[in-house]
Amino acid sequence: MGMKTFNVENISVPCTDCYITWWRAGLEYPDGSHANANTSMWLHHLAVLNAKRRDVTCTERKAVERSLVSGNEREPIDMTANG
Repeated sequence: MGMKTFNVENISVPCTDCYITWWRAGLEYPDGSHANANTSMWLHHLAVLNAKRRDVTCTERKAVERSLVSGNEREPIDMTANG
């Protein structure tokens, strides 16, 4: 039941004035340890959004661009794989 007390207020931006070329969704506790189902946490949904651009697949709703969506599968994404 750790999700009842999970705090998202201290999430930091990974970098500024940079390019993100690879990422994998994940969770960790404040002490840096891995948070997953075996420690009472579950990454149900995660979405990284770009509010300055419109999503190309949801034009009728004028949704913001989705850069990354993930869940507890935490599949890695390499943005440089195809050049």
